[in-house]
Amino acid sequence: RFSLSVYNTQEEVDYIIAAFPPIIERLRAISPFADGKPLFGMDACEPHHHH
Repeated sequence: RFSLSVYNTQEEVDYIIAAFPPIIERLRAISPFADGKPLFGMDACEPHHHH
């Protein structure tokens, strides 16, 4: 967790700008939402056919 304010230096902001893209890329790659399928609700359910 981090926050930005008027007290952050330009160097700190530059660091965040440089450090964040690979972090976000990694999180997106491991996200269960990465393939666009919902995890909850009717769209997440597969139909079951009982005979």
